[in-house]
Amino acid sequence: MWGKGICRVIFIAAFVSALASAAPSQERLPGEEPPKPKEPSPAVRKAPKGAKTAAKRSNGVLFVFTEPPAASVNIKNRQGESIRRGQSDGEGEFRVELSPGTYDVEVTIDKYLPLTRKAVVPKANYEIIRAELTPTTGSIAILGAFEPDMEVFLDGKPAAGVSKSKTRIELKDILAGAHTLRMEHPAMEAWEQKVEVKGGATTTLSAIPKRKMASLVVTSERDAMIFLDDKPKARVGESGQVAITDLEPGKHTVRAEKELYEKSERPIELVAGKEERLEMRLAMVALSPAISDSFREGIKFWDSPVTWQASNTVGNIGMIVSGPGVGFARDIVNDRHHVYKDFTMTFAISFRNGKGAVWLMRARDKNSYYLFQLVGPKGTSPNTFRSFICQNGEHKQLRAAERVPEDLGRPDDTYQITVEVRGGTITHRIQANSAPKSEEPKPFSVLQNVIFSQGGIGFGTKEGEEFIVRFLGIIPND
Repeated sequence: MWGKGICRVIFIAAFVSALASAAPSQERLPGEEPPKPKEPSPAVRKAPKGAKTAAKRSNGVLFVFTEPPAASVNIKNRQGESIRRGQSDGEGEFRVELSPGTYDVEVTIDKYLPLTRKAVVPKANYEIIRAELTPTTGSIAILGAFEPDMEVFLDGKPAAGVSKSKTRIELKDILAGAHTLRMEHPAMEAWEQKVEVKGGATTTLSAIPKRKMASLVVTSERDAMIFLDDKPKARVGESGQVAITDLEPGKHTVRAEKELYEKSERPIELVAGKEERLEMRLAMVALSPAISDSFREGIKFWDSPVTWQASNTVGNIGMIVSGPGVGFARDIVNDRHHVYKDFTMTFAISFRNGKGAVWLMRARDKNSYYLFQLVGPKGTSPNTFRSFICQNGEHKQLRAAERVPEDLGRPDDTYQITVEVRGGTITHRIQANSAPKSEEPKPFSVLQNVIFSQGGIGFGTKEGEEFIVRFLGIIPND
């Protein structure tokens, strides 16, 4: 914009210069031809008409160039009286012919600070005033991740002229100066920040509103463990209550567990910023009676994976355990797994692929139990015995592998396992049918662990074992 205005001023300057340098007329000698008038220079020919007129009248021309264009211009004399008013054009130029003298030039436009300049207009010449106004408003850009219905407040009031996207919120035409910016959403913690807005500039901020969390208070039996979506969260204290905070809003499953009690499980929907209360009373477990199973009726008394099968061949009757997963002895009368605290269990097994056998004790569910692995001649560590604990699906070996006193490599042999469980002690004995002993076998493994005090019994696999259970008997010791 300034470039075009300067070009026009150059034309005016050329014109004024031409006037100043014009020579006065001289007398002619006798017989001398009158001189031809000089052609005006191109600059003079292109000078604005107003400038020529002003020069002839001995007035001056005032040029005001405004940024932004279309600004209001008010010319005042020394007495403060307005003598000319107008508006700069689309290129920001305003001009007026004035008598020589000193003037106040006031330039105004909406959303910009007013500007006043002194102008001294010379005789038969021009004066230039450049008026670059300072904006009174700026913008605020907030970068982050936002909910579509996020509310924005400026200085405690809903902000006007807000544009939103998932990653950007912009406020325009904000008065320059200090402001307080605040964002609110039902699912988010309120976000607030002080911001200094500069006229004509965009102030950029980063905002990461925190998601509002939910809380839960559970009432249950003392020492009961509370799980949320199968993850342990807290244990109930002496008051019979426990508060759990910082929980994700939404649908969840809450479970309460305690030794010697039936577990309780409930669905719940947690709401952001709110506290929910849940009562989960637990009933004491009724321990199972003695059982025995020779599998002559198949495996109907077992809650087992689909890969397990019943073997009905004469002389080879039993339950074939194979494939992934675990299975438990089922109390079909009470429609649950059998539950034992202290007991003696005897069972007979034979290897089908030589890799060994796996059994479970004091199982709370399919993800929490004690696991014992008898490694056969084709297993990863032949003729050894390993003890594990599984909690929430995670297996942990409790002790180093132990040697087994029997030869597990005899083809088609059957091994009788006796397990005695009392308190936190689990004792194992083994005897091969092909090598009977006159005395009771000595324990080859004694495990001390008190994590689980009761639960179901079952079988499973760990490293691709396949075996047949020929008999099982359990006698409670309670």
